[in-house]
Amino acid sequence: MLVERDATSSGVQICAALTRNESMARSVNLIPSAEKQDIYEIVAGHANAEFSKLKLDWTLERDDVKKAAISVVYGGTHKTAYEELQESINKRFDEEPKGFQAFWGVLSQTMAGVMQVEKYVGAMLNELSSA
Repeated sequence: MLVERDATSSGVQICAALTRNESMARSVNLIPSAEKQDIYEIVAGHANAEFSKLKLDWTLERDDVKKAAISVVYGGTHKTAYEELQESINKRFDEEPKGFQAFWGVLSQTMAGVMQVEKYVGAMLNELSSA
């Protein structure tokens, strides 16, 4: 697969290529588009739309999303993303759990290929450790 533009996240690019996830590949510039894409901006935009639907006065910026997303790309868990995002935006999710649930839903959908690769690798590691 030819990379036309600089990566917004090489880990996501690798997962997009492995899973042939076209939407995710486009969001990290593996597939050419008229404008450079940025997966962190995409996630922030979708999450902010969800927050608005939930009537939460929250706004995520690209860098807020990046810390949480990168933690997941490189083996972090739901809990790791929770902690990274909570620290970034200085919100207490235990007071508004639906906010993090909305974010996690957007992140999981946008980065579905990452979740798929991590599930596969985890299963392989479990199989190897039990052998």
